[in-house]
Amino acid sequence: MALQITSFIVHILISLAVYLAIFLVLTIVNPADIPAILVTLLSFVLPLAVAYMIHISGRRTAAPAIWIAGVVWLLMVMVYVLELPTGPGRCENCTAVSKITLTLFNMSEGSNLMNGAGRVIGTWPALAMIGYAIGASWGLRRYLRR
Repeated sequence: MALQITSFIVHILISLAVYLAIFLVLTIVNPADIPAILVTLLSFVLPLAVAYMIHISGRRTAAPAIWIAGVVWLLMVMVYVLELPTGPGRCENCTAVSKITLTLFNMSEGSNLMNGAGRVIGTWPALAMIGYAIGASWGLRRYLRR
């Protein structure tokens, strides 16, 4: 059991390291010029590819289950966003759904809550974990079909 827990945590950290690497490279490039949808795709696809390459050898780990950590992370950030105060210039008349969608999922404008970092803190790390889990699952399936 301890080995599975360790594997689960290690793969979460690997997926977040891939996300951090993406974020650092894009920060050097100049993030103002990069569309949010491109970062969203990179945050999903690159961890997926890394996990696929790691698990194509058939090494069984807890990696296919880390999507749960991604969903839990996203839900925790959603609860945090719902608790944020609104006011002039800060999603003044937003409903609960508007607060969440504008802060975490809208690619063109934000709610100005979390100082515009909703996708950076909430959406993209969760997508990295979910993408990593899918890539690990695909890699293991490919190995088992041989």
